[in-house]
Amino acid sequence: MNWQTHIDAIITKASSRLYFLKILKKSGLNSHQLRHFYLSVIRPILKYCSAIWHHGLTKAQAESLEAIQRRALRIIDSSTVGMPYEVACSLTQFASFHDRREYLNKKFSAL
Repeated sequence: MNWQTHIDAIITKASSRLYFLKILKKSGLNSHQLRHFYLSVIRPILKYCSAIWHHGLTKAQAESLEAIQRRALRIIDSSTVGMPYEVACSLTQFASFHDRREYLNKKFSAL
């Protein structure tokens, strides 16, 4: 199976939500509120059924999903601009999307 069509659809949908995150930041919402928006509106799109397709991803597909979170982190906390992604994740207390998918996969497998 090839998940490219699915990943493209996820990225398109999540990218359009990042636009709203930018608008909310320009409107003056603080980083806590922006984080809440990301966690409740954008991240569920990225992780929907990820336990099923996680192991079928190519490195490029996985990286394109991480890029969405990387962009969101820069919007939520502008101090992360220019930081390595792993440092930005640690600073903002976000797990990398790969780590999050691994956790959900293990949880799904335990059922």
